[in-house]
Amino acid sequence: MSHEIRTVKREIRILGIDACCDDTIVGSIVRGGLYLDGIIDFHEIDDGKFAEKICESRYYPELRVVMLHDPKGRLDARDLWKATRLPVIEITKTRSRINEDYMRFERKNKIIYASSTLEPEMTRQIIRLSWTIDDLPEPVRVAHLLVNSISSKTFSR
Repeated sequence: MSHEIRTVKREIRILGIDACCDDTIVGSIVRGGLYLDGIIDFHEIDDGKFAEKICESRYYPELRVVMLHDPKGRLDARDLWKATRLPVIEITKTRSRINEDYMRFERKNKIIYASSTLEPEMTRQIIRLSWTIDDLPEPVRVAHLLVNSISSKTFSR
C-alpha cells in the first residue's frame, strides 16, 4: 500500500522525526502545523527495525509524509521511503549538507532547506502549511523538543 498525496489538506498527517542526539530518535505525528496527534519513541531500536516500527504504529494508515531532521546523517531517507512507502522530506538548516536537490525556504528571517522525492510544488505546500512558528516546521520542531527533553545530552539546532 502506497500513501499517495493527491491534494495537500490543512490537517495532513505528518510524521516528524528528529535524530539530532546520538542515543535518542523521536517521532511526532502532527496534523499540518496545528495539532499533536501522537509520539513514537525509537529509543533502543535497530536501524533495520526503524521503518518497521513506523509501519506497525497505529498512526501509519493516516500518515502521508515523513519529515526528517537528521543533521548527523544517521538515517537514509531513500531507505526510509522505500520501506514505509511514504514520501520523505529532509529538513536541514545547515548549508554544508545541501546540494542542488535542496530547495530554500524563508519565513520571518528563518531559513531552512528541504529535499524530497515529492514534486517541488507539493513539497512547498507541505512546508508552508506545517511551518507555523519557530525555526523548524512543526512536526520536526515538536520531535526536536521531545528529544531534548528525554535525552541526557541536548543538541542545539
